[in-house]
Amino acid sequence: MKKLVVVVEDDELASQLYQFYFNRYGIKSFISDNASEVIDFITKEKVGLLIMDINLTNTYLNGKKVDGIEFTRYLKSNDSTKNIPIMFVTGTIINYDKETENIYNDSVDVITKPIINFNMFIQKINRYLDL
Repeated sequence: MKKLVVVVEDDELASQLYQFYFNRYGIKSFISDNASEVIDFITKEKVGLLIMDINLTNTYLNGKKVDGIEFTRYLKSNDSTKNIPIMFVTGTIINYDKETENIYNDSVDVITKPIINFNMFIQKINRYLDL
C-alpha cells in the first residue's frame, strides 16, 4: 500500500503550491490547517511523512491555539502517532531552547521557506514513501 504525505500548513498559497507539486509528481497527500482534523486523519491512514509548518497561526488542538512545535510535542507523546517521521518547514528563524532542539533532533529534516528547489524537496519526501 502506498504511503501518503500529510501537510499541516495554514498558509493558503503554500498549501496550493504543495498540492500542485504533489499532483505533478504523483504523491498522494492530505493537506490541512486544522490540527484536530490531522489527528483524526493520521490515526486512520498509513502516513509516510508529516510535513509541519512551524509557524502555524490559526491551528487549534483541543480548543487551544498551537504552533508546529507544540503540535509536534503532542504527536510525539501519543503512542499512535509518535513514530510518524516529521519534516519541519519554516520561513523564520526559530529561537532554540533545549526542548525545541530535542524536537528538531527528532525530525527527519528542516526545510526553509521559500522552497526554491522543489525537485530536491520531492526527492527528500520520496525517501519516506513506498513509490
